[in-house]
Amino acid sequence: MSLQLLPRDSFANEPGGSNYTATNGPSYTNQGQGQFNLDGTPRPGYIAKMYWAVIGAVLAFAFLLRFIDLLLAHQRLRSRSAKPRLFFIRAYASLTVVGRVLSYPTLPWIQRFPNLVHFPSTGRLIMALSYFGLLIGLCFYNLPRSTSAEWEQAGYRAAWLAITQIPLITLLSCRRLTVIAFLTGSSSSVSLNFFHRWVSRGFFMIAAIHMFYMMRYYESFNYLSYQLKTDPITKDGLRSFCILAWIVIVTSVRPIRHYLFELFFVNHIASVIAFLVILMRHTPTYAHVYLWISIGIIVADAALRWVLLFINNVSTRGLKYRATITSIADTDMMKISIPIAGSARLLRWKPGQFVNLSFPTYGPLMSHPFSVMSTSDDQSLEFIVKKKTGITRWIHKSAAARASSFNSSPESSYASDSLRSDKRGSTSYNSDAEMQSTAMSSLSGLTLPVLVDGPYGGSPRDLKQFASVLNVFAGVGATYGLPVARGLLLDAAKAKSVALKNIELVWIVRQYADVFAFKETLQLVSDAYDLCDKSIQLSIRIFVSDISSLPADGEDEEKSTENFPPCVTIVPGKPNIRHVLADAMTTASPFGELAVNVCGGLRLAADVKNSTAILLDARAAHTGSNGTAQSCYVHVEQFEG
Repeated sequence: MSLQLLPRDSFANEPGGSNYTATNGPSYTNQGQGQFNLDGTPRPGYIAKMYWAVIGAVLAFAFLLRFIDLLLAHQRLRSRSAKPRLFFIRAYASLTVVGRVLSYPTLPWIQRFPNLVHFPSTGRLIMALSYFGLLIGLCFYNLPRSTSAEWEQAGYRAAWLAITQIPLITLLSCRRLTVIAFLTGSSSSVSLNFFHRWVSRGFFMIAAIHMFYMMRYYESFNYLSYQLKTDPITKDGLRSFCILAWIVIVTSVRPIRHYLFELFFVNHIASVIAFLVILMRHTPTYAHVYLWISIGIIVADAALRWVLLFINNVSTRGLKYRATITSIADTDMMKISIPIAGSARLLRWKPGQFVNLSFPTYGPLMSHPFSVMSTSDDQSLEFIVKKKTGITRWIHKSAAARASSFNSSPESSYASDSLRSDKRGSTSYNSDAEMQSTAMSSLSGLTLPVLVDGPYGGSPRDLKQFASVLNVFAGVGATYGLPVARGLLLDAAKAKSVALKNIELVWIVRQYADVFAFKETLQLVSDAYDLCDKSIQLSIRIFVSDISSLPADGEDEEKSTENFPPCVTIVPGKPNIRHVLADAMTTASPFGELAVNVCGGLRLAADVKNSTAILLDARAAHTGSNGTAQSCYVHVEQFEG
């Protein structure tokens, strides 16, 4: 057998190269050029264009839905009513309800091992399976696979279909170049990370099909072993596939992402760089356009991020910000405070967003996302962080050691006596004592230089357009739920156009002591409510699952449930999510649509979405109730993706 009859690369014969004609099949030359072969089958390069035509159509449809939502929000805020009245708005609301009933649930029988494998909701699962179906359909559309030449053609088509997905994967991974977020309106990092992973799995599937058919083609001539030993392009193809399997299959599983995030992050970046370099050597020159587009997206996103990072964090004197970290007694949490008064021109955030903090003295190359507890008007970034693994554990240990050494010093007893004196006898306690308390925190806290990157995330829809907002969060999910409620109340107090009538917070904690880490924030929410007119109702219910942690009557005056604002109610036990949602829907129905914000683990998010779908279907919202039962929008912020 002549070696000249075999292809020299894994995509196609280069223009001007040797032309291979199968004995029982058509001629497959210049596979990346033109649109159709002589037998009417689309050429592999044209398959890549068909793929982007479908992706472009999907993104255009998503942008259309976002545009309609923006018009709907403008109409609601202008009229200060979230109840649909016009025929077209009612029709759109009915279609939306049907979509939510179908897309919100998570099938319970596939959620047996949520700590190892997490299956998405029905809507996301349908989108992921549809994407896989699109790839399989494009890969094998009108393509016979009975001869060796047809196996080669299938391998070429799969190769083009694989490499054309790389720009989409990189777009979904961008932090600052948020093209996908702009078109779809989904700025949630959880959603973007989900689709980034599943598109990558589709890429791996098509790459495996490409490798299988090319090996089958070589094996038909008993030439596979020789090709693997001598051909550098085939070797690079096998190397790139192994690295891809390492990235997508081995190191991206949920336990590694969750428990070893620092290791996962460093490995992910290094592996992607190695993969792109080897893939550049494996593919022909005329197919490099997709790789250069992907590299350009990565470089542009990184450059934009670093430019904003430099502007916000660096001055002529060095780093602008220093964080004061104070451990919170009797808990595994700590408070981080970063003053930014007048120093951050581009650092403006909305309630519910997060920023990435990097501490150069602890992890110069690592950054972690933390939800911002304060508002932009506070002129400071406030965080409450729970100790986990990695950097948070190291910082918490140092902050606890600093607080322990301060409490045992003479200065701490003098400051405490002064503070108690002001609290008991001084009429200026609200000003002087708070200043002394802040000074004590700065003395007892750990001060570190910090880099602030953000903000990111947030709800894709303006919550002020809904008639009622229900925030359901668990544990440290209060770092998201409480600031969102405070931001809504402050907007209403500033006489901004809002359609809100009711705000309800349901907070689920395990230990009663966890509530005291957020006592100051609860008071800020209550103060914001006092600034509003009474047309908006506020209710905060805190469910303590460990009933034994609740203080007995007269046991601890400082931890008494009576020390909370009047809008706060402590409830023993766990809530029934379906009953909570049903009550919230009943309250919101006379005024319009209900928005539910969820921040917690995977089980809580699935429980809320499942209950919402069941209640919407049972109440026949906008589908058989003549509009008396309104719809319900759910936004989820998970602890990890």
